[in-house]
Amino acid sequence: MSQPSFQELMDRLREGDESVEIEAKRARQIDRSILESVCALSNEPGRGGGYLLLGVVRNEARLFPDYEVVGVTEVDKLQSDLATQCRNEFNIPICPQVFVENLDKKTVLWAFVPEVDPHANFAFRGETGEAFGVFTADDGRGERKRAVQAQRMAIEKAAGARGLKKERGDAGLLRSSHE
Repeated sequence: MSQPSFQELMDRLREGDESVEIEAKRARQIDRSILESVCALSNEPGRGGGYLLLGVVRNEARLFPDYEVVGVTEVDKLQSDLATQCRNEFNIPICPQVFVENLDKKTVLWAFVPEVDPHANFAFRGETGEAFGVFTADDGRGERKRAVQAQRMAIEKAAGARGLKKERGDAGLLRSSHE
């Protein structure tokens, strides 16, 4: 299957807003919000992955979803940071395919984030998911809740195999203290 163009992704975004397939971020740096989106896109079962558009924002002044390209700066750094953090910050290395596009003197990065192996555990950040847990996109039918419950069980299983103590915090995720 060939990748859609950036313009095709922008058209989809404008027609249907953000979804389990496409997320847009301003992206001044690769931060927690972007890593949560990577996690969500990689954990969507049966979708094959999704697209992350960096340097694109929603125009909140409009009644219907409309997105505009604002561009990114430090393209090489963002690209490198995204690849490095996706490889190192999750329990399962995630390897997005990153593309650079120049539009009207603005540069955007867009990435295809592949789905994690359905036979592996869900992707989460950190050894126990404590840092920010596991994310999936919300499809409006309660799928996120069921997926998060299944992911929490996978985290507990992985933590138990590593001999970590099961202490629940406010978010209901495991703490990384040892017995």
